[in-house]
Amino acid sequence: MFSDCEALEKIDVSKFRTNNVVDMSSLFKNCKAIKELDLSSFETNKVKDMSFMFFSNRLLTSLDLNNFNTEKVTTLFPKITITFDFSKIKSLIIPKN
Repeated sequence: MFSDCEALEKIDVSKFRTNNVVDMSSLFKNCKAIKELDLSSFETNKVKDMSFMFFSNRLLTSLDLNNFNTEKVTTLFPKITITFDFSKIKSLIIPKN
């Protein structure tokens, strides 16, 4: 959906309805200017593919995946491809289970 939006700096996805989405692959791939992503509102219980979702997000400093459910993800390697500079991450929120 936002793949290769290299100049995209900010996006509010809090109102997105994702309860029937099965493929989130490459969703934010090559969105090189995004610094913060709050995906805590995403319903991911039906998603089967999350590969390359955050590929090449080098400026990302904050990522909230608090409500992510990856139980149905069938892509074994990689489940979620995250390639960014971990030294820049100031906040990473992941599910407890």
